Amino acid sequence: MSDDGTSGDHSIARRSYLGGAGAALGGLAAGVGAVSAGDDENSEKDKHKKKKVIDKCGTTITEPGYYVLKDDLAHKLKHGRACIEIKANDVTLDGKGNTIYNRSILGSQLPVQNVQRPDCDPYTLGTSGVVVRPPKKGKAKKKKKEKGHGPSNVTVKNLSVVGFWTGIALYRSTGNVVKNTKAKFNLVGYYVFKAHKNTLKKNIAAKNVYGYYLLDAAHNTFKKNVGVYNGLGVFLDRHATGSDKNTFVRNRVYRSFEDGFAVSGSEANAFEDNLAKENGNNGFVLEDAPGNEFTENRAKKNDDDGFDLNDSNENTLKDNRAKKNGDDGFDLDSADENTLVGNIAVKNGWDEEDGDGFDIEESDENHLKENVAKYNRDDGFELDNSHANTLKNNTAKKNGEDGFDFIDSDENLIKGNLAKKNDDEGFDFDYAHANVVSKNTAKNNDETGFRLFESCFNKGAGNSAKGNDETVQIIGGKGNRIEINGTVYTNNNAPGNGPENATPTADEQPLADDVEALADEEYEAQIRAILDSENRFQAPADGTESADGEQDD
Repeated sequence: MSDDGTSGDHSIARRSYLGGAGAALGGLAAGVGAVSAGDDENSEKDKHKKKKVIDKCGTTITEPGYYVLKDDLAHKLKHGRACIEIKANDVTLDGKGNTIYNRSILGSQLPVQNVQRPDCDPYTLGTSGVVVRPPKKGKAKKKKKEKGHGPSNVTVKNLSVVGFWTGIALYRSTGNVVKNTKAKFNLVGYYVFKAHKNTLKKNIAAKNVYGYYLLDAAHNTFKKNVGVYNGLGVFLDRHATGSDKNTFVRNRVYRSFEDGFAVSGSEANAFEDNLAKENGNNGFVLEDAPGNEFTENRAKKNDDDGFDLNDSNENTLKDNRAKKNGDDGFDLDSADENTLVGNIAVKNGWDEEDGDGFDIEESDENHLKENVAKYNRDDGFELDNSHANTLKNNTAKKNGEDGFDFIDSDENLIKGNLAKKNDDEGFDFDYAHANVVSKNTAKNNDETGFRLFESCFNKGAGNSAKGNDETVQIIGGKGNRIEINGTVYTNNNAPGNGPENATPTADEQPLADDVEALADEEYEAQIRAILDSENRFQAPADGTESADGEQDD
């Protein structure tokens, strides 16, 4: 979907979202409800404008002015690539609630079943209902034009577009507004290509292959838009520069065949108070997308994960909610240095997949703070082959398996967390080494409060356990020293390796709050040896530094 016809190399862009294309094409003959003209139609400002009527497709607007549709318009091949092209600044196109139809069958222009990502460059392929783009220049001037952008201060409002390659397209244009419109049964409902600082608000994309598609588009604002029954709801994609620094506020995406919101190869976008509900894959997904922010968004009843981060680093997720998704609430896969604060994962895993509240896999140096996982099918928090992460003040409550589960995960800081009334262990460590486990609470879990299996050189102070089936188990491994309820448990005296009711020896009395008391040269050497033997991360240089680079205070 680029101006040179090439495709990007991001995995999410290679997916096919054409599951609904056949239905969309078959429904072209169906009626489409008129779009409301909006509250601004009868404003005093509009009444005094000299309105110019557009009564046919194939119209090109080259002068500023206020243009209106008198009736519905039918586009045919003889009209060219677009029903209406806007190539001037300071233009308003008011559809007055009318609809632009494409009567040329979309399927006859391209074998849709072979398309994985549409090429919607208005210069070369496809038809558009409305396209805002710069005038086409000769070769001598084109290169210079590439550096700038085309029309600005254009408003498109109060119309429906049905059955085109692109319903409404903004191409190399800046500072325009599209509002109160509807795009239905198009390959791409709304297409923003190399266009910047535009605003789309209160639009509806229904039964398109792509609802809203951004390609190398930056600093645009999407507010209060709706996507329903599209192949993919909202897609931010990269061909050359990425779709960066866009803002999405209070948009709603329902029942897409694939993802609700997808970001591929794009960074520094902000998503606030958006909803992804009942989509066929993930609610929100990032692929190779760093530095994005998600605040107070909701992912509900999606077939896969609520929030899915793949190969995406340094993103921030704050106060988001994932509820009743088929798989995990929040899933990080090969995603490093992300920050998750104040998020809630509730009742995920209905599709009998992993069903974790927070699933961190092969992901390092992430910070999870004050998040809540409850009533999830599997674990509240699971770290699998993930290292040097920080978990502070998180809560896992009434989950179907463990509250916190660490598998093959080393050098994590686990501090001040609560595991309560989970169906299995409160805190479970399997083949997990050199973690700092301090000031955590395991309460009323059905199995063990703290369980370590074949895990080595984990340390911590100030933990508490109450009302669990067992307080602690240390099975196999070596070099563990964990204080729970004022008693230091090691491989020698904890249930699992030593006598069931062993009493701590003199050198295993309750620890000081400062975990640094556990560090010595011999201990550091033991940590390094076991991690080196398993190709794990190296131990901290001084043996005292926590996973977030701070002293454990």
